[in-house]
Formats: sequence, C-alpha cells, structure tokens
Amino acid sequence: MVYGDYHRHCLQLFLRETAIDLEDFKKHLREYESNENLNLSDYSSHDGFDMLVGEINNHLNKYTMQLRVRKRTAVELDGKTYWVLVNTKSDPVAQQATTLKEWQVRLFKQFCDMIVSSELGVITSTQAISTAQRMRQVSATEVEDLLEQLCKEKWLYEDDEKNGRFTVGIRTLVELEALLQEFGAFECPVTSQISVATNKYRRWLKQKNFDLPSRLNNRQQEQPEEDDGSEESDENESETEKKQADNSQTEPVSNCRSKKRRSS
Repeated sequence: MVYGDYHRHCLQLFLRETAIDLEDFKKHLREYESNENLNLSDYSSHDGFDMLVGEINNHLNKYTMQLRVRKRTAVELDGKTYWVLVNTKSDPVAQQATTLKEWQVRLFKQFCDMIVSSELGVITSTQAISTAQRMRQVSATEVEDLLEQLCKEKWLYEDDEKNGRFTVGIRTLVELEALLQEFGAFECPVTSQISVATNKYRRWLKQKNFDLPSRLNNRQQEQPEEDDGSEESDENESETEKKQADNSQTEPVSNCRSKKRRSS
C-alpha cells in the first residue's frame, strides 16, 4: 500500500503509545476501519502488521528521522510480541522520557542495575524506596509515584499480580540494550537479544532446551517457579526477595505499599 493517511495515523499511534502488541493493534484497526469505512484486512495479521511497520520505517528512513519501529517478543514479561517506537540517538531515556526529572532518570538507571544484578531479575518496591532514600531526600509516596509512572511509560514492568515486584519494561529491553549490557545483562542464546533472567524467561528458555549462561547459574542453581499453584515455590521466592531487600536497606521501611496505586 502506498504511504498515506492510515500510515500517518499509525505513526501517531506509535508516538502516543510507544509500544503496542498485536491484540491492541487489531482493536485499533477495527475502530479505524469503522470510522473511515475502509477495508484493512491485509494488515490484521502478524505478517500484515510487519508489512505495515516496514512501510512506516521506509518512510522514516526516506526523511532520515531518528525514529524506528522495532519488533520484540517480551518473553521476560508477558510473552507478547511488541512493536516499539525507538529513538536512535545515544541516550533514549534522556531524550524521550522528557517527563522525568534528572534525579528520576538517575534513579531509574539504578533500578535497572539492581534488576540485572538480582537473582530473580526483579526489585521490590521496598528495595526501590530504600535505594531512593539513600540517594536523596524523597518520600516513599514519591518513589511509588515514580514506579507507577515508569510502568505506565513502559520503562518498567510490574508483574501480573501487581504485588510490588518490578523488572525492566519492554521499552527498556528494546531501547536500552547497551545500558543493560553495561550492567551485566546477557545475550539470549536463542534470540541473540540482551535479556534479563526473570522466572518467566527461565521457564521459556528451559522449554527451548537451552541453559542460562554459567555465570547466572552460579548466582542461583535453581530458581523457584511462578504461577504453578505451588505454595512452596511462592514462599521460596518471597524468602529470597526478603533477603535481597534486607541486604539493600540501611534502615527498615515499612508499609511501602500503603498508598493505593491509581489506575492508569
């Protein structure tokens, strides 16, 4: 299809959402078809969306813009395939996350370092608050608000149970590979992408009959499983994270989740 109004409309969607998965795109497609009385069935499949993104990227290349749309399956998070609008400048966080203050960017990078270095590929809200309060004078509520914002903007990802465990988000996985690698993230033996060893990633890798890099196995020989109905595994994971939180704190922080999260 010749680059036209629909491509421009989709580019605006990427600029607004930054990252979008196929199901969300299909929903958007149906709404646009209905409003504009169009037939866009060629774009309703995985391959069709790839074709659309290719046409948008070709247009961006033509005008030498520093934006590209990249595809990545987030096996570390929810298993969905995302298409992410990427700023190709040297520091995407500093250039795209204009809503973040300088100290918030520094703190976010510290969170990423902690996530990559952790055994479970996550940090807890307690760890985040403790770390922030060591770096500057800030309240627990301000840190919780920052975590919420980072999740909303897809820099971080809170696990499906919304229980205060965070890992890197899809934007970080796609845009900040060099930063994650600097912190010690590894190259996935299946996809050759920089990855973080969350439990979901470990299970996925096991299904592919691949092993983690030896240095990660040395950190922890056996990881507890998530969402398998086993109370014992949940207790093991909680105990491990409690130890991490204890090691990271200079003073106890209680009731760190006291403020109810606002819905996005």
